[in-house]
Amino acid sequence: MTESHCPHKLPKLVCYFNTYGRGRCETSSQTVSHGIIYYMNLKEKIQKIKKENPELGYQSIANKISCGKNTVRYHLDPSQKEAVRNRVRKLRKTQHPLYRKLIGFCTNYGDNRRKSRNNSRVPVIPLETALKIIGNEPVCYLTGEKIDILELNSFSLDHKIPLSKGGKSTIENCGITTKRANTAKNGMSPEEFFDFCKKVLEHQGYKVTK
Repeated sequence: MTESHCPHKLPKLVCYFNTYGRGRCETSSQTVSHGIIYYMNLKEKIQKIKKENPELGYQSIANKISCGKNTVRYHLDPSQKEAVRNRVRKLRKTQHPLYRKLIGFCTNYGDNRRKSRNNSRVPVIPLETALKIIGNEPVCYLTGEKIDILELNSFSLDHKIPLSKGGKSTIENCGITTKRANTAKNGMSPEEFFDFCKKVLEHQGYKVTK
């Protein structure tokens, strides 16, 4: 065990840690992670200072204990907790697998990619718009296979008309496919891909009719 003082210089907070980052807090005699010890004591400290000095503002309290103003506001203003919850909900929404695919669809190629490297904002098709058009139980627009949009590695978003042929990163030019179908299509247009598949099948002795 080694002695470690809290990096935020909280009074009377000395913890003893092992190599796994867990140990005993001298102040509370708790065996918990350092982050939890710090959080618990910080909250108590903020509330204590405010109770003893009700005239102090958030910044003044933050200066006293070397923490951020928003941290003080979070522990003293109930509305801030709801605001944080809303931000978390929004973050979870942006983590939808389809949203992540939409980011790639809009930024991985051509001019859009160069813009993103320069840290310019690149338009991303809204998730709500994509879900309305693609639906919650979509099928591959090339093969008809069912796709689980909650499984990130099971599908791709294809530029129906490839960017190399003048296609755009728009919802109208976006088709959901299985990864295998998208890889096989590569840089072909849908018509070129279908013609290619027809040639393969006919060469193997199949009769193709539409």
